Amino acid sequence: MSIAATSILQMPFRELAFRTLRPDDAVAYQRLRVKAITEKDRRFFYINPEEELSQSSGDWRAVCTETCDRAMFGAFVGDKLVGAMSATIWDSDATGKTAYFRAAYVLPEVRHTSITKTLCTMHDNWATEHGCEKAVYAIRSDNTCWIEKQIKNGAKIIADEPMRFADGTTAQTYWLERRLEKLRT
Repeated sequence: MSIAATSILQMPFRELAFRTLRPDDAVAYQRLRVKAITEKDRRFFYINPEEELSQSSGDWRAVCTETCDRAMFGAFVGDKLVGAMSATIWDSDATGKTAYFRAAYVLPEVRHTSITKTLCTMHDNWATEHGCEKAVYAIRSDNTCWIEKQIKNGAKIIADEPMRFADGTTAQTYWLERRLEKLRT
């Protein structure tokens, strides 16, 4: 276990905080995202790492700026960003009533602490506050743990297609859809 991981785990759980990211969180989010798309978990991200890594500081600040059609939520242990998840109004739905769930990542050393559950609740609440009635997810077919959790929470597989992932592989991806309701944080 790394020194950073040890120090996070030894921190009191009461120092865990959640909030919408702001432009001044851009550097921390960039570090977290680079870790997600370049290390072991990169196989779950269907982005082009070279494109993402070449973004300007202004691009990263924009990602962390809440707008009427997107928000990025973060989990912090002390002042360290340990997890993030975005919500966007899905532009493939002309009605504007579908949220697109993406860019979810929690550091391995703080997983299984309800961080993802809380980030999902923040996502769902933001989406319902913005008029969304359902959420869609694209999940790599071998990410069975995440697929099973989504199905347990009411999601249904609505389509599948091959996608290229950050690790350079092409894999079958399931599109899931779930009705939304506002949840308590």
